[in-house]
Amino acid sequence: MPKTLYEILNVLPTSSEEEIRKAYRKLALKLHPDHANFPDHARKDDSEFKELNRAYQVLRDPEKRAKYDEKFKIHVSPSAERVGSDLQVTLNVKIKDLIKGIKKTITLRRKGHCPSCCGTGSVDRKYTKCSFCDGTGLQGFELVLGHKKHCKVCDGIGMIPKGDHCPKCKGTGLVPEIVHHEVQLTPLTELIRVSGLGNCCGIRGKAGDLLIDIMIEPDPTYKIKGLDVSTTLQITPAQAILGDETILKIFDKSVPFRIPAGIQHGATIEKIGSGITFGDKTGKLTIFMKIKIPTVLTENENELYNKILAIEKETEPWPKLLNF
Repeated sequence: MPKTLYEILNVLPTSSEEEIRKAYRKLALKLHPDHANFPDHARKDDSEFKELNRAYQVLRDPEKRAKYDEKFKIHVSPSAERVGSDLQVTLNVKIKDLIKGIKKTITLRRKGHCPSCCGTGSVDRKYTKCSFCDGTGLQGFELVLGHKKHCKVCDGIGMIPKGDHCPKCKGTGLVPEIVHHEVQLTPLTELIRVSGLGNCCGIRGKAGDLLIDIMIEPDPTYKIKGLDVSTTLQITPAQAILGDETILKIFDKSVPFRIPAGIQHGATIEKIGSGITFGDKTGKLTIFMKIKIPTVLTENENELYNKILAIEKETEPWPKLLNF
């Protein structure tokens, strides 16, 4: 399951820039492909090291970190209630799926509450206050120094199973589970946040959220941004000179389009209200013009182009040198 950038660096969302820097240096030394202790068979596989670097480049920059936190709603619960970690998945979709607004089912693996003990970790389905941290969830001696560190006995929950531990979850209150969830797509879908579908927390805790990042598969003909569509239209020299009329098939709609006479190669034309329609809004269509110069001519075409060339040379000298 994909990790968050904080999990990759093994730090908390509340960690300072200095803590992030130290964590990176420690992991970079361990994961660098040229490290002396790196197994020979794994030296060429530097994917973990690259992933670490990417995470560090974002979290070291306050602006990039703030944007990442905002996009994936990274937060620390201000209440005393324990919340499980969020899960992040990527859903690849086709542009047509977004436009049609179809439903997609995703399957994920998460930490769920143990059904045998109802998430208590106890055979008796009961829990009691942790005596080591007195129910605070924080490590006692560290508090004297002003540090906030999770209790090593209850893992910051403040409670522990009462009586014998549940044999199914070994007292953690959590077991792996497979979850299926259906999501509704729309043309404006970028990120879907599903509350309570992330990892569950142990005793007295609730589940985190599931973050579904929508990745649009490249389309060979069109690009979209929100409700706006862009494409390239290839035309002949004759169409560029004289103009023409055609019908463009833009996904589920037919758009009449007039090629202006004298259009130049590389020109851009915008048609407001011809993009994707969603609700009471319709985006714009941007068309990039490309004139295709023929490389093979028929006998008739060759004769006609020679006549045109002769006329052009009678009018004024060609070719011309232009200023840079």
